[in-house]
Amino acid sequence: EPDTVSIFEMYKHFYQGGAAIEADKNARAAKNLIRSGYIQDGYRKLAWAMHFMDDLGNPWHSAPFWSQMNHETYEDYVSDNWLQKIRYQDNLRNSPTYWYYYVSDPYLSAVNQAQASSKYFYYLDNQINTNPNWRNDPTVILYTKDCLKNSLRYNEGLIRYSLN
Repeated sequence: EPDTVSIFEMYKHFYQGGAAIEADKNARAAKNLIRSGYIQDGYRKLAWAMHFMDDLGNPWHSAPFWSQMNHETYEDYVSDNWLQKIRYQDNLRNSPTYWYYYVSDPYLSAVNQAQASSKYFYYLDNQINTNPNWRNDPTVILYTKDCLKNSLRYNEGLIRYSLN
């Protein structure tokens, strides 16, 4: 779901705006709340931690702010192909949950997530800018699958971190 917060709050959903700090803060709060018996509040914080981790899995959320021209185009592409055509959802459904990234430090894991997704940015952005058929480009599809799998695996790690 798109974020429905002010432009000043949106800043936090980017690497340069502190998304790794927000993922860490929320994951640590989730762990403490769950341990203290405040399960519902803990899960709410865990959901926010996972949201920030997901944000960092999008190459545009780890790219420089000046390069955001194709951000919405790419997010629409992923959304449009979630259940249809490429079916990115199936890609995640078929990814085994036992294969996850161990999270002992949510901040460092979020930084690693941002670094992993950022390596795809320039290729994806260039394809959107120069290739009229970029939506069917096999490398765009592969890189998008990689970003989604990484997000799933980091979020599986966040769940285990928060519940232990």
